Amino acid sequence: MDTEGRDIDFIIPGPWAYGAPALGPHLTRGLYDAYHRYMAEYCAADPRRLKSMVLAPATDPAWAAQVITELAKEDWVAAVWPLLPEGLPVDDPDLEPIWAAANDADLAIMYHGFTIETPYFPGYRDVWDNPAMGRCAGQTWGGQRFLSFMLMGGMLDRYPRLRVGTLECGHGWLPHWLLRLTRQIDYVRGSVSPKVEHTPVEYARMGRVFCGIDFSEGVELTRAVIELVGDHVLMFESD
Repeated sequence: MDTEGRDIDFIIPGPWAYGAPALGPHLTRGLYDAYHRYMAEYCAADPRRLKSMVLAPATDPAWAAQVITELAKEDWVAAVWPLLPEGLPVDDPDLEPIWAAANDADLAIMYHGFTIETPYFPGYRDVWDNPAMGRCAGQTWGGQRFLSFMLMGGMLDRYPRLRVGTLECGHGWLPHWLLRLTRQIDYVRGSVSPKVEHTPVEYARMGRVFCGIDFSEGVELTRAVIELVGDHVLMFESD
């Protein structure tokens, strides 16, 4: 970290965590509890610089909220990852305890793209068995979908300290997606509650949206993000 000039490392589990909500609730809780204990021990070397997240299974929102509250004051905890089973949208009303607990703890909500574990990325049946296409479209679309429903679902209004970030999903899509989503919300009236107070672009400019940089996407796309919503939305990403 010192050699590369990184102040803080945010550590993410492997794809097993993404698929664990498909297991029985007791198995999911056991795996996530074990991860939290492991992170507490691993990050103890310097919890000011080594960070990770609370794994919050959307299949058990009451338990997830309890764990968020219990771990919120741990120095290694920097965010919450709501892990969704296939078919459950992130704006489902049953997930309110997770948002409330994260808001009370002032912890960001994060999403990380995966392509090799169930529940598979959105559109996985439509890439004609090509893994390059799967990674190109699947990780990006996963981040776009997660962010869109966080912005359209009203959670950022009901819980004013919530922020949302996407990791390993690319970043060059962000300005196009925010502008297009803003237009579609206006065009398809009734698809989003009128109680949503701001447009997607406004939420990003307000410091409620963050996106990890993919270096392969280059200077021009990065400049487009900065010109539309500001450089504060971008996070350094080395993986």
